[in-house]
Amino acid sequence: MTDSAIFHATHTLTWQDIDCNGNMSLRALANMMQEAAWQHAEYLGFGFSYMAHHQAVWVLLGIRAEFYQQPRWQDSIRVESWHKGYKGVVALRDFVFSNSQGEPIAKTSTDWTLINHETRRIVRPNILDPFTNTAIHSDILPDFEIYDDSDTSDMSESCRKVEFSDIDFNGHVNNACYFDWIANVFEPLNTHKKRIGKMTIKYQSECVLGELLRLRYALSDNSFHIEGLRSSDGKKVFDSILGLDNGK
Repeated sequence: MTDSAIFHATHTLTWQDIDCNGNMSLRALANMMQEAAWQHAEYLGFGFSYMAHHQAVWVLLGIRAEFYQQPRWQDSIRVESWHKGYKGVVALRDFVFSNSQGEPIAKTSTDWTLINHETRRIVRPNILDPFTNTAIHSDILPDFEIYDDSDTSDMSESCRKVEFSDIDFNGHVNNACYFDWIANVFEPLNTHKKRIGKMTIKYQSECVLGELLRLRYALSDNSFHIEGLRSSDGKKVFDSILGLDNGK
């Protein structure tokens, strides 16, 4: 890390970071974002210990991503990240992933909030006020909507039970697990090997150990739409759309 306002790190893709096609997995991207956000927050002073003092934990609300390349095993990835302060109860953080030549691999914008560790209710983010001078108000991505031409009126469905290995230290499903769930449904259907160009995911409610999810999904020429509903009450847990192109 060379600049306190911008996090810098380099990661070489390991065997655990790639999928069966030899490409960087969606989960690897999620893990790198999570680690960069945690390390940077810790460096700036509002990391795990600071939040524990305030009985607060970070919860990811949503991600917007654009993908430009598919890195392979042993490729070197440069990660840059900065936080953008907060609006209302939403804290904002952006990421850029580049290859060893400095060419962009992916850009992501993320929304977070704080919840009380015990009550699970939202905590006002004014506990971040002492750190406002470390924010960079620069947006890496414009707002966008993915054109979804999938037939959501006739969605296929599968089930997924939340297992012990899905749960993180905060007591709910780790956000990276959702990327695995999405890939596990999408990739076997992606017989034309279309590339993911854009992606959005919204996390709408917490999911805990033992819960059964209904994964509803639909694939079209240009998009893949998947949502997770809690079987017990039908409440939506997450919603994601992938924008697809033909390029490799």
